Amino acid sequence: MYPSSFLKKGFTLLELLVVIAVIGIFAAIAVAALNGAREDAHVAATIGQIKEIERAVFRYRLDTGQYPPQCDNVCTVDPFNTPPTGVQGWKGPYLLYDFIWNAHQWRGHISFSVQDVDLDGRLDATITLDEDRPQTPYTDNSARIPVDVMEKFDRALDDGDLTTGRVRESLISAGALLYATSI
Repeated sequence: MYPSSFLKKGFTLLELLVVIAVIGIFAAIAVAALNGAREDAHVAATIGQIKEIERAVFRYRLDTGQYPPQCDNVCTVDPFNTPPTGVQGWKGPYLLYDFIWNAHQWRGHISFSVQDVDLDGRLDATITLDEDRPQTPYTDNSARIPVDVMEKFDRALDDGDLTTGRVRESLISAGALLYATSI
């Protein structure tokens, strides 16, 4: 016959602790992978917003022969959905949502302006992912985009270097991203 210790049913405390530790390790790996996937989804969604605004700027300029008026953190008139006074050829609306309250995935405002970013003598339409929330003072700074995320934007939209090309970290405010396009 077998000793009574062989007939015991169940697991020892040590065996249970090992199983719990292994499950904990797998859970930590799964959570890390999900967080990375969530960040990639935020980047993809924001790139979609940038491209949609870029198409709206293109259509506006094609219809009117000029760029839309600048719209920053505190603008009160939506340049893509409100017919501007004295501009011929406007056939908008050019966006399906209100641009004034537009925010990127890190809750900061998306602004639009026209400037010569690359100093080539031609104006560039710039779309800025600001670190200030929509309709808040410029000192809000609560929606900073991490640098590693900015680098993901740069790899997806440009040359992968935040100091050159069309995608750059804003020189005016840390945590903001500037995307320039020649339309």
